[in-house]
Amino acid sequence: MPNLPRFYPLEGMANVLWKNYVILLGGKPAYNNETRNFEEDKMIKYNTITGESEMLVPANNERVGCSAVITEDVIIAMGGQENVNSAECYNFQTNSWHALPVMRERRYLATAVVCPM
Repeated sequence: MPNLPRFYPLEGMANVLWKNYVILLGGKPAYNNETRNFEEDKMIKYNTITGESEMLVPANNERVGCSAVITEDVIIAMGGQENVNSAECYNFQTNSWHALPVMRERRYLATAVVCPM
């Protein structure tokens, strides 16, 4: 598959599969000496068939080392290095982020799973 756009590779990002896309959320440049301007709230939609990618609406919070899950057309992002108690959701239909209630426990480098009922 084609490479991601310039200024990557990343580390500490979350990813989910949505239709034919891999959604990359947050992260930071993989090299400590990286000098390019990078913000940890970015979200990239990568088409696994064509290799094309596009930036989506940035998250409300920086997300390095967060976890994310997807259910239907909604991504839920939780925790991270700087925002360990926060959670927010992105809706593909409205193309917007919304804050969720603060989590009781801190989450950094955690995993998350959606369990169908």
